[in-house]
Amino acid sequence: MPRPLALKLFFRNSAYFVFLMLLASCSVFEKDTTPVKNVSQIEKTSDQVPKIAPQWWEQFSDVQLNRLVEQSLKDSPSISSADARMETARALMASNQSVLLPQVALNTQVNRQRLSENYIFPPGFNSITDYGYIAGTFNWSLDLWGKQKRLIDGAKYRLVSAQAQIDTAKLNLVIAVVTAYIEYDYAWKNLSITKVDLKTRLDLLEIAQERYRAGTIDQVMLNQAKIDYEDSLVQESMVKNRVALWRHQLAALVGQGPSYGDQIQAPNLQVDMIAKEKITKIPSDLIARRPDLQGLLSQIEASRQDLQAANLDYLPSFDITGYYGFQAFGLGNLINRSSQIFSLGPVINLPIFNGGKIDANVASKEATKNQAIADYHEQLLMALRQSADGITSLQSSSKEWKSIDQSMQFANQVYETFIQRYHAGVMSQEQLHQGQIVLDQRKLAVFNAQKNIFNAHISLVQALGGGYMASIPQPLTTLAK
Repeated sequence: MPRPLALKLFFRNSAYFVFLMLLASCSVFEKDTTPVKNVSQIEKTSDQVPKIAPQWWEQFSDVQLNRLVEQSLKDSPSISSADARMETARALMASNQSVLLPQVALNTQVNRQRLSENYIFPPGFNSITDYGYIAGTFNWSLDLWGKQKRLIDGAKYRLVSAQAQIDTAKLNLVIAVVTAYIEYDYAWKNLSITKVDLKTRLDLLEIAQERYRAGTIDQVMLNQAKIDYEDSLVQESMVKNRVALWRHQLAALVGQGPSYGDQIQAPNLQVDMIAKEKITKIPSDLIARRPDLQGLLSQIEASRQDLQAANLDYLPSFDITGYYGFQAFGLGNLINRSSQIFSLGPVINLPIFNGGKIDANVASKEATKNQAIADYHEQLLMALRQSADGITSLQSSSKEWKSIDQSMQFANQVYETFIQRYHAGVMSQEQLHQGQIVLDQRKLAVFNAQKNIFNAHISLVQALGGGYMASIPQPLTTLAK
């Protein structure tokens, strides 16, 4: 074949090859159209967006609570576990980045071997000889289609997801500490009321015993006084047990042993600032930046990058490989100019038939991406429901507390009147003690209403993502809006 004709055919075939590669790349880079619902499509945004401070628990104005939260974030095993996942994601990203750089290595081999006398070696060649090999190797994978870049981008998004998981773990831990502290506060107040009630029941029992000896009451009424006193003893024991259990719970949450709970004193939670909150509509803008939702969004983006990288396996890969060194039979000839070896050139790998391996990998990445989108939509709906429940509970508990607190003021006025009547001699000591029991029950109802406000507030804070305000990469910001 004439040389010009051969070159013409070569260039024509090369043009066909490039054209086919471009067609293939068009199908590979087909835009992903799988929708990810944003918050505004499900729930309208609200102009009334509350501000949640990063240290939102300081709103309770309890120094001891602040110290417990700080210690829990410092010593908690769950935070250490999340940090380990963060380091794993960072190492994966570094591993993917290293593939883009040229790889250089040094290979050596020295051995004594027997060669076949019926192989490629000429007659008279010593079949038992020493063999030596030393060479530096070079390999550079050319990321022409951007596959490795997509894997790196996917690793970056997984790093963002790992950071969001740390923030989610921190938020959940703080929520657990504050919730336990609220229960501990209620148990402590209940204990104080129970001690007063026990003293009152004891006084009533002594009065009943005197009246029984005087013959003004029968055995049945005396036994009823004894039963009331014994019930108060049991109630005090139960409340003391709850106080101890919540102390142990708080000690565990801050990463300490049960004996640490003995250092935890009576809480001093303030309800006024919490009860003043006025939220009537779901602040969906806050929900969109919850750390768990941001983590799921980053997982979606990572899955999309993995899917695009998997599609690029249909295209040929291009590498530049080479080596330079020495190779010889007989170690004395190894470092010799005539023993030099070298090679340098491109390597092209075009997949033709692989038993459906690439198809299966693409399908797997597609399923992973769709699962990530489904998980995000499910978590988003749950976040909206939690927010709505928190707003409703906070409004209801605030109204309940105001009503009970008002009745408590009336109960105080009634008890003050009882004291005046007792000192005036128009009311017996037994009637005064009965009034004290009623007043204590009203106090306990107020404490329970305060606890409900605290818990509703905590539920709303958790639904809105706490004070999480981490920076979000641009693609995630686009999805979150």
